[in-house]
Amino acid sequence: MKARILWLIGCLVLVSCDEAQVSSGEPPSSTPTATAIPSAGQLYLAERVAVATDESLYGLKAGTELKLIEERPTGLLVEAEGMQFEIDPSQTTRNRDLARSLLARTTETKIMPQLTPVELWQIEDRKFLTEENLRRSAEEAHLRSAVDQPRR
Repeated sequence: MKARILWLIGCLVLVSCDEAQVSSGEPPSSTPTATAIPSAGQLYLAERVAVATDESLYGLKAGTELKLIEERPTGLLVEAEGMQFEIDPSQTTRNRDLARSLLARTTETKIMPQLTPVELWQIEDRKFLTEENLRRSAEEAHLRSAVDQPRR
């Protein structure tokens, strides 16, 4: 019963937060704020953003084109690469040239030399052996400390 009452109060608070609140002594301001984004034109990511889905975590590069779906009080609902997510307006830009330069910068820094499958396997083997050695040395240190402790 208490949970239902709390839920009802929470819903009422959310509904009341959606209403515009203007003081009676001051007329509402018609100038947009610094983070307000007009609904016309293209929208791009101004910085790299991580998007969590049910299956995985995806990283979207700065400069990725976004499709604005809805402006919400908590942020913008956008779509990119088939995923819908909410984002803070400060993480977006409408400047196409800036978006292109950001995307080009992230693309050129990510270029890696092509490795053969054998080289990739060798790298993976080295990583595995390093992790295995760290795990074993931690186990040995734990066993040594257990043996070195005085018995009571």
